[in-house]
Parts: sequence; C-alpha cells; structure tokens
Amino acid sequence: MKHLMKHYRKLTKRPLNAYVVYKKLTKINKQAYVLMGLFIILFMVYALNATGQIGPYELPYEFLGIAAVVLLVFPLLYIHMKTTHKVVIMEDAFAKQTAFRRYKIVMFKSVKKVRINKKNVLHITTGNIKVKIPTNLYDHSVNVLKTVFDYEGFFDKKKKPYALHIDGGEVQLEEKPITLSRTTQQLLERLETTYEYVRTDIIEEIILYNAQLEKIKIIDDAHCHLTFDHIDVKSTHPDNPEFRAMKTTNAAIVFEHVSHVEIFDLGKTNQSEVELVGTSIERLKKLQKGANIMDTSFKTLADTHSVDITLMQGTKKQRIRFVFKHAIIGFNDFAGVAWFENQ
Repeated sequence: MKHLMKHYRKLTKRPLNAYVVYKKLTKINKQAYVLMGLFIILFMVYALNATGQIGPYELPYEFLGIAAVVLLVFPLLYIHMKTTHKVVIMEDAFAKQTAFRRYKIVMFKSVKKVRINKKNVLHITTGNIKVKIPTNLYDHSVNVLKTVFDYEGFFDKKKKPYALHIDGGEVQLEEKPITLSRTTQQLLERLETTYEYVRTDIIEEIILYNAQLEKIKIIDDAHCHLTFDHIDVKSTHPDNPEFRAMKTTNAAIVFEHVSHVEIFDLGKTNQSEVELVGTSIERLKKLQKGANIMDTSFKTLADTHSVDITLMQGTKKQRIRFVFKHAIIGFNDFAGVAWFENQ
C-alpha cells in the first residue's frame, strides 16, 4: 500500500486518509502447493545426488531446470495472479493493482466512458487509461462503483450530486437531492443538450473573473440566463480531470428564483458616485453585453445564495447584486490552464 499512498499524494498533492481494499474471492488450488512441494523434494534429491550421498548417477542439470519451470515457476505465477489485482476504493477515486503489485489510480471525475458486459465486467475508460474490473470476483460491496458511475451520469442516466464516505472499512454513498422547480428542470435539460458539462449548485468551484458577458436572457420573472465566453473552474470541480484550475470554452449560468435585484452604475473609473438604476430582474437585460467581469463573490445563506458582480466596459462600470435559490452551470470543454494557476 505504500506505492498507492505515494502515488495518490503525488497525483493529488494531499495524503490518502481513507480507503477500502477488495481482494479477489477466488481460491488457490492446493495442487499448486503440492507441485511446489514436489520440486523441493526433487531439489533435495538432486543436491544429495550431486554430493555423492545417494545414488550412483547424477540427475541432469537440464532436468532440474525443466522441473523448476513446471513445478515452481508456473505455480508461483498462478498464485501471484490469484493474489494480485486488488481493487481499492477511495472517496474521490479507485485503483486497481497490476500484476507487478503497482497501483493504477483513476479519479472518478476523469472517467469518460463506462460500460458493463453480461459477465459483470466493468470497462472503465479515461483519456489514456482503460481498466477492467470483473465485479463477480470481489466482495459484492465493490458494486458501489456501479452506483458511483450511475450518479456520474453513465449507463444512460442523469448526473446526480452525491458524496462518498469511508468509515470503519465501509463505503457509504450519500445522495444529495436538489429540488428544482418544473421550469428550472426544463432549463437544466435544455442546457444538457447544449453543453457537455452541466452541474447544479457548485458555485464555489467556479471563478468568473475576466470572463466576458456575451448574452443576458430573462426566462420569466424568476429565471435569468447569462452566457459567457468562458469561465474558470477550480481543481476541485467535479468535472475537472486536471489537478489545477482550468479555463473553459463557452459557458452559461442559469439562476433560479432570482430576487432582491440591485443594479448600480458606478460612473467612470476616476469618479466615486454610485447610482441605483434598477431593482427588477427585467432590468438585468440592460446590462452591458460584451462587458468584462472585474469581480465576483458568492455567498451561501440558509437555503439560498447571493451573488455580487462588478462589470466594466470601456469607462462604464456597473455592479449587480441579487439572491437566488439554485444555479445551473454549463460549459463545453477546457481551453487550457487558468491564468492564475501559476501566479
């Protein structure tokens, strides 16, 4: 397990604190040990014969070599294959042991494709890694991997928020239900047809600084749809396969149950006057398209969230604030490392 812990720390920059190991349930045939015992007896006879203590004839060296392969190497390889290929489940990843007793770690968020065949073999693919896990060869609790992939949106199912906990050698998967209004659910489904990555209520994992506001659409008196040229996502974003912040391509955010809207004109950059110019969601349509976001802060309240955004286009500066219940965030792909990652 030292290799696994070292590899995990190198990969994630944090220690591996909790994990569960699943060994193969297959039994080792006793004949393997019988063959190894026969080789030991044969070797003892060869040694005694070679020293002249027994027998008038010497056993050929070649015979001993062939016997070593058949009676020792093959059984050892058989036992080795039966005792390796352990599966390890962690809170954000899983690993499978190779024949060389090394571990190949796969982060859940880096998985691109999962399928399971009729023999209950999981075929898991990332960008450059393919892993096969015959689940019937392990304890049935290893099937928690299937549930994780269900929640991740594989097997023709929709993504659902969840948390995986490991306590006392047991894996517990907690579903985190999000109740959306009918309109919001329809908007979520629409975003899922437009964007490859769509998540709900992960506002703490995104950064809007220096993003350009491209389009503002007011769906109704409670929903606002903002489109950006890009956003930045933190390394801990569930869809970010890298261990560093990344810049996305085009992106959008739909805010649900928008209320307490305040829109201010801040005047020119060298002036300090502040003017309240709007307090309705409809007034958001008059925001400056093409404006750059200079600052954004999200706050989570009891059962709602609030956002404070500062926009600037040319010399015109605006500030908007409002409260919302849920936010649906979508983007299509990653365009590179975020500008601030190496600062």
